[in-house]
Amino acid sequence: MRKKYYFLLSRMALCYTLLFLLLVAPAALAANVTLAWDPNNTTDLAGYGIYFRESIDGPPYDLYGYVTLAELQDINLPTFTVTDLKNGFRYFFAVTAFDTEGNESYYSNSVCTECGDNNSPCKMALSVVKIGTGTGRVTGGHIDCGDTCSDQVDFDTNITLMAFPDAGSVFVGWRSGGCTGQDSCTLNMYDDTTVTAEFAGKPKPVIAIVNKGWESPGTMYIELKITNSGTGDAINLKINALNLKTLMGSGSPTYNSTLSPALPLPVGNLNPGASATLKIYLNVPSTVKRFSITESGTVQDVIGTSSAFQVGQTVFP
Repeated sequence: MRKKYYFLLSRMALCYTLLFLLLVAPAALAANVTLAWDPNNTTDLAGYGIYFRESIDGPPYDLYGYVTLAELQDINLPTFTVTDLKNGFRYFFAVTAFDTEGNESYYSNSVCTECGDNNSPCKMALSVVKIGTGTGRVTGGHIDCGDTCSDQVDFDTNITLMAFPDAGSVFVGWRSGGCTGQDSCTLNMYDDTTVTAEFAGKPKPVIAIVNKGWESPGTMYIELKITNSGTGDAINLKINALNLKTLMGSGSPTYNSTLSPALPLPVGNLNPGASATLKIYLNVPSTVKRFSITESGTVQDVIGTSSAFQVGQTVFP
């Protein structure tokens, strides 16, 4: 079984370019990278393994070679130069430790270097994409999306993204890029990453009378059309109570619970723009010339948040 050592590779990799001048052949460019890392303090430490990978972070990595403690200039400040790499390419590096018995540790954390005429640490592309029927902002680091929905972030940098729905919208959740749920999301930027945030609109029930008439003397039927005029799905929509009020005349209309469905009246789920129709029956005295109906109910949005609504109509029998 391998004996494992744990240590951190310094996050600074110094990269420089060597220009070789040949008498006949054209000039060629080669890249060298000097790595520095924290020493391993195990008593039977024998040396380190140097690993690299082009373009994509590992593991797996390719072995560049091993360096013994005797080959290091300073065992307390170990460094190693990887030579003859291709200029203009991205390289990832990691280090292991091995002991006098040949046991080798797992890889250290990786570092990344872009070698070119102007050398720099690797930058990872972070992009935010917003989807859904709602609107909102995502912020974190230099991201303010909003307007700024992409950034170049240093390799191995932690970025915390937070989502803020606009008024009339809800944040449904993260949909890609290693982010899940609805809370803030912290990313460690080892790769180019695209994060998708979904916002949904809120439901808005409206109710209109689309048909009415007399079932029998003193008993009136009314057909109510319930429409979701919002930009988000209406979930578990229901009418919990009906308030009837005489506006002209005498006497009072009442809900006919024998012919009508029992309260609360379930409407169900409505997509934006969708409608459902309910038929109710009322006891209306002939002395009532005008009255109002006020429907009070509740509806949930797509994340389960419940809200109350109240809508009214005027009826001329």
